[in-house]
Amino acid sequence: MAPGCARLLNSGPHLQHYVLMAMRFNEAVREWKSLPLTAGDIGDLDRLRPPGPGRAALAELSGAPLDGEVAEPDLLHAVFAVGLRVVQETVDARAYAEAALARRAKGEQDREQDREQDREQDRRSGRDSPVMSAGPDDGDRSEASEKSEV
Repeated sequence: MAPGCARLLNSGPHLQHYVLMAMRFNEAVREWKSLPLTAGDIGDLDRLRPPGPGRAALAELSGAPLDGEVAEPDLLHAVFAVGLRVVQETVDARAYAEAALARRAKGEQDREQDREQDREQDRRSGRDSPVMSAGPDDGDRSEASEKSEV
């Protein structure tokens, strides 16, 4: 951490919020947006605000230091960062699944082309001509057929 940031972090919680937010983005805040919250959303944030397993998980997932008293914008930003991370992970998982399906389809297509080439090569070499095998009725009459002719 830059020496100037450490001094600003010790300046108080109000300024600390802005320094931490800027550090997380590695750039200054460009724009403030309003966020509509339902009663359920507020309840969820209230459960994440005090120290506990939910806030620890949020800090871990967001990479934000959520120690001590957490300002509302920091809490919202952490939830936002986790949400974006989940969206990106879902995009990556879907892209991976689609690529796997495409590779599987390509592999099946390649195997079918190989089989067709093998069949064509067999046809050219005469290996695919039907072979007549002598069975019990071929070339040798059974006793039943001999008796019926008598």
